[in-house]
Amino acid sequence: MSNQNSFVPVLDENELQKGTMKLVSVEGSPVLLIKQFGQIFVSITAVHTWGCAFSGGTLEGFLIVCPCHDCILT
Repeated sequence: MSNQNSFVPVLDENELQKGTMKLVSVEGSPVLLIKQFGQIFVSITAVHTWGCAFSGGTLEGFLIVCPCHDCILT
């Protein structure tokens, strides 16, 4: 396990288009990367407890719409 102040590269920034999300693995844990409004955000809650990957959802500003349940995640 790396120290909390270190960076773990998971993809090249150009691989993530604006307004999109990508599910990646960081040290064995699923993490959702979101590129929105010129910045990259990270959600450590990448998969709902019911097994639905949020990466298949859609973005509405800073909100994710769950692809399985059509609910809004903040």
